[in-house]
Amino acid sequence: MASVRQKGSRWYIRYREYVDGRQVEREVPAIGARNKTAAKEMAKKLDVGLKEGGFSPATQDKVTAVWRKFEASYLKTKREATRKSYGVAFNSHWLKAIGDQPLARLKPEVIEEKLWEFPGLKASTRRLLLIQLSGLYRWAIDHGYAASNPCKKVAKPEGSDSTLRTLSPVDAELILRQVDRRYFPHLLTLYLSGLRLGELRALTWDDYDEDAWSLSVSKTVYRNGAEAISRTGRPFSKPKSKKSSRTVYVEKALVATLAEWRVFGWHNGCPKLYGLPQPLMFPMPSGEPFNENTLREALRAAAREAVRKHAEANPSGELRVLPREKRLGFDPETLTLHHLRHGYARRMLENGMLLAELREQMGHSNFDTTLQYAAYAVTQRPRVLDLLDGRVEKQSVGKPVGSFRKPQKETAGGKGFAQ
Repeated sequence: MASVRQKGSRWYIRYREYVDGRQVEREVPAIGARNKTAAKEMAKKLDVGLKEGGFSPATQDKVTAVWRKFEASYLKTKREATRKSYGVAFNSHWLKAIGDQPLARLKPEVIEEKLWEFPGLKASTRRLLLIQLSGLYRWAIDHGYAASNPCKKVAKPEGSDSTLRTLSPVDAELILRQVDRRYFPHLLTLYLSGLRLGELRALTWDDYDEDAWSLSVSKTVYRNGAEAISRTGRPFSKPKSKKSSRTVYVEKALVATLAEWRVFGWHNGCPKLYGLPQPLMFPMPSGEPFNENTLREALRAAAREAVRKHAEANPSGELRVLPREKRLGFDPETLTLHHLRHGYARRMLENGMLLAELREQMGHSNFDTTLQYAAYAVTQRPRVLDLLDGRVEKQSVGKPVGSFRKPQKETAGGKGFAQ
């Protein structure tokens, strides 16, 4: 016989049913029950259903049906990137593999088997798929569609897909020297600040403190910002996490570049949108946040030119005989803007920054993310000895790499970034 009990402000129904010839005790929320009387009425109906047809609220709903309810109620409150990620995971993978099976009847071994049947996926992608299915189960348990989460008993796919790809300081300089002057400030800011792309797109001049050499990160722009515009009239959203709201200190080389960009950049002729007192720091001519694809192609074009000039300097093409510091460690066709962020982390650590300090600069909510770069951290023993001897007064954030600014011909508007 089903019984009821209260946890906090919610009522739950506890009942027993037979699964594979053995009796199993389950507990589901009494959805909609505001008091004990209502919960008992629901428990009676559940008893009748179990006696007449073996009905259980936790055995009938298939994965596809529960996913649609999860999508309509839970995911609609999440940001666009989260909805898209879950949509790909279920529509392209899980629904095809297990969509016709009752959610509550799935066993851990079945989930693990299906997880490894997905072709051509990296270990990290399989881990993400398992996490997202587990998220569906957590919601299903709260709403009475499942009694337990079998994903907890599934072994997580282990192993690293590949080493973390970063740009070495030498490679970064080779590329940035070839960048179109119109996009040089954008790419240099990414490399010398470690900002995420969306954070760079959301920067305004009010976020920049030239005297303190710092950038204040308090917002971001996801994709085209359409979702945020529909809610607030602006393309800005909250940063990725609480840790992402931060102050990033930059180097003298970037301060000099931004000072020139502030005077001669094309943003001066852009319209002021979204009620801002002045244009964005890096807008398109229309005043909207710059286009991600345009900037990525500018980076790859510069990388291709760097490779071409490197080949001219080494006509034999046998790069393996070059000194390590002169080898090219990037592929122009797979280079992304996020590699500049990785390159920033590598350079900071190689110049002596501590992992804890790097975490604050980059806005990582989880320290494990920062530990990806641990291989580039220099040994701290000499610095510790210096601190003990009183030879170090303050922490240096590393030597500036210098401006990669190419000399430009003077124009009517002055030197620099005129179109």
